[in-house]
Amino acid sequence: MSKHHVLALLALAGSVAPLMAQDSVANTPGLPGDAINPIDPAQQVLPYVADLTPFGTSWDTTFGIVPLVKTPKTDPTFFNNLMSANGISDDLRHDVPYFSNSYLLWEQAPGAGANPLHNDETGYELPTGTSSQFSVGFASSASLGGFSGDLITTAIVNYKPSSPNRLYVTRVESAGVYDSPVTGSSGSLAFGSTDADGNTYYRGDSFGAGGTVAPQVANNWYRTRAQSRTGVVNTITGAGGVQATDHLVSSTTAHPAPSNIPASVAGGNGLVAGPNYSSQYVRGAMAPLTADSSHFGPEVTLGYTPADHRGAMGTTTRNLLGTGVATTAELVKDGVGNTRALGIFSTTAAGAVAEAHTIETPLTIGDPTDGFSKSLTSISAYSQYYGITGFRSGGGLVALGQDSAGNNYAAATLSTFGLSFDLDMQNVAVRFGPDGQNPEWSIVGWTDFNGNGKDILDGPGGSSIGHLIDFQAAFPSSGLLGPSMSTPTFDGAGNAWFLASAALDKVDPDTGDPFIDYDTVLIRGVLTEYPGMTPSYGYQLELVLELGRTFFGQNSGTRWQIQFMQMVANSNTSGVLSPGAVDHNNGRTWGYDDADLSGVDNADPMTNGGIVVAANIVYDVDGDGVYEDPTGSGADPNSPDQAYDALLYIGYYTEGPQGCNAADIAEPYGLLDLADINAFISGFLASDPIADVNGDGLFDLGDINTFVAAFLSGCP
Repeated sequence: MSKHHVLALLALAGSVAPLMAQDSVANTPGLPGDAINPIDPAQQVLPYVADLTPFGTSWDTTFGIVPLVKTPKTDPTFFNNLMSANGISDDLRHDVPYFSNSYLLWEQAPGAGANPLHNDETGYELPTGTSSQFSVGFASSASLGGFSGDLITTAIVNYKPSSPNRLYVTRVESAGVYDSPVTGSSGSLAFGSTDADGNTYYRGDSFGAGGTVAPQVANNWYRTRAQSRTGVVNTITGAGGVQATDHLVSSTTAHPAPSNIPASVAGGNGLVAGPNYSSQYVRGAMAPLTADSSHFGPEVTLGYTPADHRGAMGTTTRNLLGTGVATTAELVKDGVGNTRALGIFSTTAAGAVAEAHTIETPLTIGDPTDGFSKSLTSISAYSQYYGITGFRSGGGLVALGQDSAGNNYAAATLSTFGLSFDLDMQNVAVRFGPDGQNPEWSIVGWTDFNGNGKDILDGPGGSSIGHLIDFQAAFPSSGLLGPSMSTPTFDGAGNAWFLASAALDKVDPDTGDPFIDYDTVLIRGVLTEYPGMTPSYGYQLELVLELGRTFFGQNSGTRWQIQFMQMVANSNTSGVLSPGAVDHNNGRTWGYDDADLSGVDNADPMTNGGIVVAANIVYDVDGDGVYEDPTGSGADPNSPDQAYDALLYIGYYTEGPQGCNAADIAEPYGLLDLADINAFISGFLASDPIADVNGDGLFDLGDINTFVAAFLSGCP
């Protein structure tokens, strides 16, 4: 192809409209959208490609983001269901075949997608060779119109380690309870956890049961083997599941949603593991399970008998105590009966406790990054387990992790007055030895009643761009009382990620006037060493995401905006942490592809092995720069835009072309063809970073010249 032909194609940019996962929009504007129907046998298992969009943080760190999975749709008056508890597998499978043989593929194609009724037909990609594999999962529900019920969704995700920007997703409707005027419902379901093989664990009970369906009895734990699901609707009733589902617990004793010990370390289909409300640790591969109190460390005695725990447990496949195959943590009552201690124990491949320790919180904790110090009151406590979170989230309210030097960490959220709606909160971390000894405490983030909070920075050791703030000060008109931050989760370098309310310093682009933007934000607390200080480590805060931020969808070809991230449950449970908020379960405690991070800077994006966040996003379908959900309160019902609850995936991103040179920006890599030209044109018109081929942050003649020169040079 001659230079004149290439330039002629590029000249079409002035006359070609922008070429507009589950990054997708329906092929008609507005409702009904393209979320899948969970009772359609043809939509139970759907494989598709999801491509990451690069974006920068306040530290100019580049990550990739994609709406990985949307919730299903059961209510005709909304685009899809409300997402509740969610998480990602801590473990990762290496060198395994792709879970599906072929994947639906659409690239920058508005209207294309995975729903056979509301998306245009797409092509397919048939990946070859081996891959790495993890999974994600969530619960969702709807309660108006049509039918309603609680649903459990799993997605098994594969990728080629050398090409992290493309994910191969197999979406599976794992289980559901469906409520209709005719049949009724068997009760409710709540997501707990999943492993890299797609074994998905969840809780069920008889709440809301009625009609002709046999109700669930008492408290139940289930495991659905998502890798064995087919086009059969897996309805959960009092008799259990229909397909690939193990009924693990049926008990009159209350059980929170469960964690697990993954199949990759336990063998078989893995083990369910978690607490009950009789102070026992419950585990096993199949019913009947083992339940005892062997998980309390000897330090917990301290004048308080019997030992007791609160909330769900969280598990990592990192070996923090030097024994066993996994490590689990929980909130524990201290010597005077307050929930002010962290229980940490390791387990064998059979789920038995190998070693257990309890670490009590000191009366004063300092922050070396800003000199802040917090003294506990007599009733300060870890209380994120209050309300519905205590039953409807299995994510774990104590984060566990390890840094690149092999130091161990745990973290949780303190409330000054022992109430989950407390606005004076601190995310605190403890570094401890492999024997659970020599604990060193530090503060990750903090807020107080006076509108103060820890600074968010524009770079390592940089200037403040805003600060954390108590929820009520940030959102006074909501009438809600917090909490002001979520439980943290760790990545592969001991960095702590969490949601928080914040006051961000902004400047009006039109007037140049400064103003404060009150927001919900996703923060990465970057682990920083402070030799010679007490404590000797701390966390500098980096802004990763904020409400209102927009992204260009690599698959949908449509820009989308984050309009909500879950931290507070809802207006009916003011002050209670949402089961859908970030907790231990929302991050892999390893770096990208489990890479060795020795010598890697803690701020390096490779330290992130994968973070998931529940969000409500709106697609600007008509491209007018206004993101208006037609189903929103007071919104224009005729808006063509589309709004979805989706699980966002934030991962490692390879900057620059994956192909042979700067022009090789589209599949198939290693070949310069019309696909690269089309990708450049559409990206250029949409100001998509894929078309910023000279890397100067602009979209101008420099990019066109660079692209043309690279294209004409050909691949080696």
